[in-house]
Amino acid sequence: MTGAGSILQFSAMPVMMIFICAMNLVVTHRRAEQRFSLDGRRLETALVEELRLLARLYKSNLYLLDQQETRLISTRIPLAIFRANVGRITLLEEDSIRQLVAVHANNEHIEMMVAERAKSIKSGQCTVYVFDQSDKAAIEEFRALFAQALATVESLVADFEATRAAANRPLAAFASGEKTTLLGVIGRSLGFADV
Repeated sequence: MTGAGSILQFSAMPVMMIFICAMNLVVTHRRAEQRFSLDGRRLETALVEELRLLARLYKSNLYLLDQQETRLISTRIPLAIFRANVGRITLLEEDSIRQLVAVHANNEHIEMMVAERAKSIKSGQCTVYVFDQSDKAAIEEFRALFAQALATVESLVADFEATRAAANRPLAAFASGEKTTLLGVIGRSLGFADV
């Protein structure tokens, strides 16, 4: 009996080792999946805040055009989170990726259209475009580009918020005006309005 018992004990050892390895793999996979999910939500939150900033810049440029100013603010510089995380954007849902890439591609298109008809001036971290006030066609084109882009960005932010609310995830404290955001405190520049 002792010989048969030791054979059973000896043959049970590899089965037990395989079971322990399988359990370790399952636990490791679940932890990684949870981490990717958390990283995706955090990235999405940061990108939504960046979209809010982009919307504010579009509003500021529309305000400048309405005030018949000869300058516009570049909307390219504040999109650092998107550019720095292009490799991590796959953490998001496929539809979110498509929408974010479309918004940022449209922003680059707007920048090219403005740069074609305006002179750029570097002012610290900001680039300012100066254009001829007598070029009425350019002004109307700029107004249409910024208005359409603003509507798209605001719609996308609303979609992200609705999706987050439907998934019953806690909503981040998003900024409006001078409240604190994920990007820090964003004060208002003199002469610009948040419509």
